[in-house]
Amino acid sequence: MTLTVAIAGCGYFSRFHQDAWSRMEGVRVVGVADRDAGKREAAAGLLHGAAAFEDAEAMLDATRPDLIDIVTPPATHRALVAAAALRGGKMICQKPLAPTFDDAQEIVAIAEDAGVM
Repeated sequence: MTLTVAIAGCGYFSRFHQDAWSRMEGVRVVGVADRDAGKREAAAGLLHGAAAFEDAEAMLDATRPDLIDIVTPPATHRALVAAAALRGGKMICQKPLAPTFDDAQEIVAIAEDAGVM
């Protein structure tokens, strides 16, 4: 079985995630999303078969990955977790989880309420 992964964010730290996913047996990166066209196109070029998207929600809708790897600044995590949770997707999220403790609690509640990991 192949695990399909989408990556939100193609900045500096995302490079480490991209490399790790690309080396894992049984994993296929199906999409990358970043508002910066250069970053997303460069990432897609390194990940055979990955589509590039400006918008993470569009990526989730088009690729329907098993998991989204959220590698974006903390202020964006709540919206991305909500988008993934709405679609029933599993996710991992780069640290720190949120800018504040209250935001972190909201993010956890969103995932728990949706019944997703």
